[in-house]
Amino acid sequence: GTSADGKTLYMVTVDGRGISKGATQVELAYLMYEIGCHNAINLDGGGSTAMVGRLPGTDYLSTLNVITENRKVVDILGITSTAPKGSIDELIVSSDRSTIFKNYTAKLTVTGYDEYINPVSVPQDDVKWKVSGVKGTVENGIFKPITDGIATLTATYKGVSNTIEIRVLGDIAEIVTDSREISLAKGQEYKIPITVKDVEGYTAIYNATDLDYITSNDNCSVDENGVITAKKHGSTLVTILAGRTAKGFIKVNITGSYDEDLDDFEKLNATFRGYPSRSEE
Repeated sequence: GTSADGKTLYMVTVDGRGISKGATQVELAYLMYEIGCHNAINLDGGGSTAMVGRLPGTDYLSTLNVITENRKVVDILGITSTAPKGSIDELIVSSDRSTIFKNYTAKLTVTGYDEYINPVSVPQDDVKWKVSGVKGTVENGIFKPITDGIATLTATYKGVSNTIEIRVLGDIAEIVTDSREISLAKGQEYKIPITVKDVEGYTAIYNATDLDYITSNDNCSVDENGVITAKKHGSTLVTILAGRTAKGFIKVNITGSYDEDLDDFEKLNATFRGYPSRSEE
C-alpha cells in the first residue's frame, strides 16, 4: 500500500494457520487503512505468504513472518537499497543470557547500523559501559554482578548509546530434578537434569560444579558435574546441595544382572546320587 502523498510504501504480511487466524479481505482493507494506506493491493495468500528482509545492522536476508509452508512462487515484490554506508546511527546491545545468578557472568555484544540500517563495525574494545541497578562490572564484554536485582547496562560508542536489562538472581533457594526416582543398570551413567530457582521462582543457567552431591551409600557415585555412575545392585538416595539451605533429592534404583559367588566348588560339601539306585542286569 501507499500513503496519500505517494511518498511512503507499506508492506504487510498476515500469518495464518498458526499463531494467527489470518484476515478476511475486509479486515485486511481496514488494517491497511489504519496504518496509513490510501491505495492498497492484495498479492496472494495461503502458503505463498512470506516476507523476508534485512534486519538493522545485518547484511543478509531473514524470514520476518511465521511461514506455514515453503511454497514456490513465480514472482515476488522486492526492494533493493542503494543507499551508501554512513556513520554510526544506532547501537544494538545483546547478551547471551537474559537472567543470571549473582557472581555468574553474561557475554555482551554490541553491533551498530547507520541511518539506512547498513551494518557499521563496532570495535568491542572501544565500547564504554555503565552498570546501574546492581553492583557489578563489565570487562572485555563480560558482565559480572555481585548483587541481585534488575541490571541496566548502557553501552556507548562514538556518542551513541543504548541499553539492555538483565535480571540478576540472588542465592539458589530451590533445587528441582526432572524425576524424583530413576532406575539404572549396573555400570550405567546418568546426568541429573536439575533446575535451580531463587526465592521468587525465577530460574537461570548455573554451573553443576557449584553444587554438592552426597550419596547415602556406595551403590553409586556422583562426580562434580552431577553425573551418576551405578556401581552395585540396590538403592541410593542422592542429595543435591546449594549452600546450606537449598536441597534436592533423587532416588537411584540400580537393577539388572549382577554377579555373586554362591560356591567356588573347592570344598567336598556335596553328594551325588544316581537314579535308578542300581543298574538292572
